[in-house]
Amino acid sequence: MSKIESIDTYVLRIPLAKPVADSIYYREFWNVPVVEIRTDDGLLGTGYSGVWTGEDLLLQAIDSHLAPQIIGKNAELIGELWRTLYWSPAHWVGRAGVVHMAQGMIDIALWDLAAQRARLPLWRLLGGSHTSLETYNTICGWLNFNAVE
Repeated sequence: MSKIESIDTYVLRIPLAKPVADSIYYREFWNVPVVEIRTDDGLLGTGYSGVWTGEDLLLQAIDSHLAPQIIGKNAELIGELWRTLYWSPAHWVGRAGVVHMAQGMIDIALWDLAAQRARLPLWRLLGGSHTSLETYNTICGWLNFNAVE
C-alpha cells in the first residue's frame, strides 16, 4: 500500500517568450497551478492545469475541499479515490468547472505516482505502444497574432 501523506499546492507563473493576445486577452505569462501528492513510500506525484486566471480557485478547491477527503488513503486505488472526490461535498458546488479541474489535477498526480511505482513512463503503463506519434500545436489558437495593447 502507498499511503497519501501530504498534498501541497502552488502556482508556477511562467513568462511567455512573446505575449499572446486576441480581442479580449493580452498575456505575458501562463499560470500553471500545481498539486504535489507525497506518499509514505517516498514518492512525489505531480498534477497540474493551465489557466489565464482563477488558479487560486483551483488550489482552494484542492486545499479546502478535496485533499482532506483523501489524506491517509491508499494512492494505488485511483478509481476509488476518483469516486471519493467526485461524490465529496464539493460535488454539489459543481460537476464541472473549478471543482472538476481541481479533481483532474489530483487524478494526474495519482497516475504519475502509479507510473513511478511501476517504473514505467505513464504512456507505457496505460498500454501505449507507438514507436512514433504525430502531434500538432495550435500556437494558442487565435492568440498567435501580434499583440497590441
